[in-house]
Amino acid sequence: SDDGWESNHGIVTFKSDDLIHWYDECAVDFHSFDSTADADKIWAPQAMYDEKAKKYMVYFSCHNKNSEKPLAIWYTYTADFKTFSKPSELFSSRSGLDVIDADIVKKDGKYHMYYKDECVKTVAHSISNSLCGEYREYENNVVSVLSQNGFNVYNYHATGGKCEIDIVIQNRNGLIIPIEIYNKDMGSKSKSLGMTMTKYNLNFAIRLSNQNFSLKNKVKYIPYYAVFCIGDDMFI
Repeated sequence: SDDGWESNHGIVTFKSDDLIHWYDECAVDFHSFDSTADADKIWAPQAMYDEKAKKYMVYFSCHNKNSEKPLAIWYTYTADFKTFSKPSELFSSRSGLDVIDADIVKKDGKYHMYYKDECVKTVAHSISNSLCGEYREYENNVVSVLSQNGFNVYNYHATGGKCEIDIVIQNRNGLIIPIEIYNKDMGSKSKSLGMTMTKYNLNFAIRLSNQNFSLKNKVKYIPYYAVFCIGDDMFI
């Protein structure tokens, strides 16, 4: 709002028939609920239909001014986007640090929540069997997701410090795939994936980065947030 970051205690909903023209504006003030009566940060609302509840779950970043708890992800239910159930906490980090801007996707019966760790400025991942939780976070998100998808995961560091990459996975058919987790400050390490492929005559590798999905020189580029997409069917 015009009063700054610490004055947002509600959301605004609209309707549209074509995603171009919007109408039926409705302001929802969460100060009307006991659980968020002193909320000073309600940000980034999202909605997802809950097939079991037959309602929409609206989730958002939330902080209560007089609480010692950090920013966390909260949720509420609605059938008409005008009346809402009492908000409750959906997810908070075990680190006790702020998390914001969650996005939830469903894949293979699991709900994957991707959110921003506001303190270290990175995207993190948690998973649940139910839309409304409990969401479990991982100490090492990439390794955990790959393991869950059925891969054997290994750390790899070549003798002498050359051809250093992050991890190597092996699928159910024994295929070896090196994975590089790219960041803009990695310097010469960005050459290591190609050197490893040449040294071991590998025909496929994966680079996790902030780039969109693509295939370049036998390297599959996958966005950080889409690690869960890496499965055996990718290598058929």
